[in-house]
Amino acid sequence: FKVAALAGDKAIVTEDLAELEAYIEEQRIDIVIIDPWIKANEGLDENSNPQMDKAITELALMSKRQDIACVVVHHVNKAAGSGSQGANDSRGASSVIDAVRFAQKLSRMTEDQAKKYRGIEDRFSFVELSNTKANYQPPGEHGQWFEMVSVDLPNGESRGAIRPVMLEVAGDFDEVTAEMAQAANHAAGLKNYK
Repeated sequence: FKVAALAGDKAIVTEDLAELEAYIEEQRIDIVIIDPWIKANEGLDENSNPQMDKAITELALMSKRQDIACVVVHHVNKAAGSGSQGANDSRGASSVIDAVRFAQKLSRMTEDQAKKYRGIEDRFSFVELSNTKANYQPPGEHGQWFEMVSVDLPNGESRGAIRPVMLEVAGDFDEVTAEMAQAANHAAGLKNYK
């Protein structure tokens, strides 16, 4: 399935999009998920605003005609691995993000973020889902954290899954042991101060 293809140096809509639209109508589908976005476009330059704008606009128009939701999974650029939370962390042309009403980013926990929370033993087991663009609501300061876990199935197999978690922010004195506190009290001339 391709939304658009390259003809010369311009993006054109493919027949696949009309076939998808007919299928959506016939099956009464409410949501279409395209994963990943770049694979839904044949020969288009991911960095070309005119080409990407044509493709994403055609998808949006089809979505509006059919009164459905379209979820487009798009990858982030290499610099986005640093834990930034901006909509412009996506790869390629900015016209893709400019055209959508709502964008979220799923990112692994950074080393700095792991230090911020209590009890994080393996930061690679946590991902954050954050809103990076929301045209109809104010942006959130923090996303929702999820822990990647293994789930045992009744058939004896296990599968990876994510579960939402509430992480507790570490305090300034989390690393202070009772012995350290006693030594500090002794050095300050305090007795049994808690």
